[in-house]
Amino acid sequence: MVQDIGMPHYFVTLTANDSWPEVKEAIGSMPTIMRLVESTQYFFHRFSLIKELLYGRRNVFGKVTDHWYRIQFRNRGAPHVYMLLWLAPEDTEKDVVVATLPRSELDHEGKELRELVLRLQIHTCLASRCKRGPKGV
Repeated sequence: MVQDIGMPHYFVTLTANDSWPEVKEAIGSMPTIMRLVESTQYFFHRFSLIKELLYGRRNVFGKVTDHWYRIQFRNRGAPHVYMLLWLAPEDTEKDVVVATLPRSELDHEGKELRELVLRLQIHTCLASRCKRGPKGV
């Protein structure tokens, strides 16, 4: 794809998180790894809503001219999406790459967004939900 249409403008990832309130409500206190069907169904529901934001009617990044995504199931059985987005020329900025957490000192919204990202999108390996051995193998 890159040879045909050029470098993508955005690389987006999304990982299922058993701390999402809706997942906790659906599976209760049971570890997600014991209720993979329910947590995976909710992930795909959430992913369909996010796709609508990214390249559906909302287009939060601008007009998407092309997209690609791949869904993988990670070590603990949770789905994970890798997505590339290409935007229309009028919606792109040249040479801008950002891969940082939202800054909390800017305003209240920045602080709230940072807290959400840290709580819901950063994976830490816990014995109750990871299949890895003691050294990450």
